[in-house]
Amino acid sequence: MKKLLALLLALTMLLLSGCTMPWSPKPEPTPQPTPEPTAIPTPAPTPAPTPEPTPEPTPEPTEAPTTSSATGSDTEKTAQAAEQIYARCMPAVFYIEVFDADGWSLGTGSGFFIDADGTAVTNYHVIFGASEADIITTDANGEETHYALEGVYDWSEEEDWAMLKVAGPVKEYLRIGDASTVVGGATVYALGSPLGLSSTISNGIISNPAREVEGQTYIQTNAAISPGSSGGALVNKYGEVIGITSGGFTYGENLNYAVPMTLLADAERDTLYALTDTYTLPSGLIYPDTDYLTLLPGETLDSVITALKYDTDELLTVRYEIEDEDLISCSWDSWGVDDTEVTLHITAGDVCGSTTVWVELYTSESEELLDSSPIYVTVAAGSVEPESYYYEIGLGQTASMRINAFSFDGASVKVRFALEDDTLVKASWGSWSGDDIPLILEGLAEGGCRVDVYLLSAATDEVLAENSFYLSVVPGALQFESNVLELAPGDITTVTVTGECFTPDVPARIMVDGEDSDGVISVSWEAVSDLEARISISALQEGFACVYVSLMDEDGNEMNYGFIDVYVETPESDNPEV
Repeated sequence: MKKLLALLLALTMLLLSGCTMPWSPKPEPTPQPTPEPTAIPTPAPTPAPTPEPTPEPTPEPTEAPTTSSATGSDTEKTAQAAEQIYARCMPAVFYIEVFDADGWSLGTGSGFFIDADGTAVTNYHVIFGASEADIITTDANGEETHYALEGVYDWSEEEDWAMLKVAGPVKEYLRIGDASTVVGGATVYALGSPLGLSSTISNGIISNPAREVEGQTYIQTNAAISPGSSGGALVNKYGEVIGITSGGFTYGENLNYAVPMTLLADAERDTLYALTDTYTLPSGLIYPDTDYLTLLPGETLDSVITALKYDTDELLTVRYEIEDEDLISCSWDSWGVDDTEVTLHITAGDVCGSTTVWVELYTSESEELLDSSPIYVTVAAGSVEPESYYYEIGLGQTASMRINAFSFDGASVKVRFALEDDTLVKASWGSWSGDDIPLILEGLAEGGCRVDVYLLSAATDEVLAENSFYLSVVPGALQFESNVLELAPGDITTVTVTGECFTPDVPARIMVDGEDSDGVISVSWEAVSDLEARISISALQEGFACVYVSLMDEDGNEMNYGFIDVYVETPESDNPEV
């Protein structure tokens, strides 16, 4: 999906440098691209063309009734614990597997129902390229229900959402939450099928309620999602869906995104289209042998570009476009022996920084853009690395993040930081110790923001390298005596967990949930005090289980959470085999 979206984004590009393929390779059968459910959605400037027929005037979307057991009352909203969210909302969330016209599986994802008639929501990239789909819900007893897909009401490739219709009625559905609940620091839950594991819940906070990524606005959250979570529900503490879990930065930690449900407010529901009407497959494919390159100033590195065509007899042309020509320059080498590969030379200038090179595949005569792919390039004369790419501090607390920084040539350097939101955190530098320097951080308000760190030449102030990490300011913290256990069947162990509340005069207590263990372990616990719990874990059979521990305020709002991962294995016998 990343490649398709990159292709569409490239439609806006102007001045290009070209290299024409001297011979056209034999057309190959059109492959069906596999959806990439966790790729960060790169917005495209123009959505896929919507086929005729002309729909009737669009009625206003019907608001979901308030009688569903999955969502609660509209007039009396009560914050729910994670167990309640799971029990009431998960039956409305489904696993979806999509298939091409030949019946081959293209991938899996998630989705959820928003009314009793079978109206459903998922990400557009989940259904892209599909001809058929299998939609499955699982109830509290583990029983599966399969739903037939009747069609697609509406979709937006640019905003990455799709509204589906199954043959209803459905048993449970989610109510759409009020946009006013989408605020930084608010508790949220991600429900879906990560890695194909249906009926999975994770929780976190809204790290940023309106994160801009390539011109699109997302809800940023630290709730855990994985490949397969795409299309799942991001729900608020009242059990209302506020977003569609969509992706995350693979090179960061807990930096995940959801498409706001507000984008679907004007979705049309009067005409159903087939899955195959929602997309147009590309006639060619282009991709580099690497997505990321780091160069020293003046250094040249090569990327081998593969270019293929499927449904055209025209010769092909490959081109590149550099987003920031002050950082790098490029040039083409000659085509390889089979005329499907060509080398792109990328040369760094004297200025450090990051940019993107887009490689694009065109037909030579009609100048039709067939495909495009990015190469992310960093020019650096040094290194600046944070201790962690996700850091958590307490509200009103002070902590330090170690930054390792140095120049490659040993020259004197200095560091600089930039805060995305200086109302959440106050920062200052400590003293150097070798190549390490602490960044002193003080939490001012609950929420999250990005912190950029820069390495500069002490002599010229030139930026030699840059990096970033995500900072979360939390109202409470949990400390585990141990959070990873390796046990044998029959073992019994005890783990002590202590909590700390950073908000003065706010009562807090620890809660433990170990019920969902599939018979691997049994869990009991006692509260030594509001802020200390002693958890007893008994290993029953081989497998993996997780004990969920949360710190709650008096209103049932989650202040922080953590897990105890338990691995139960039968130890190998010490006796040699006979």
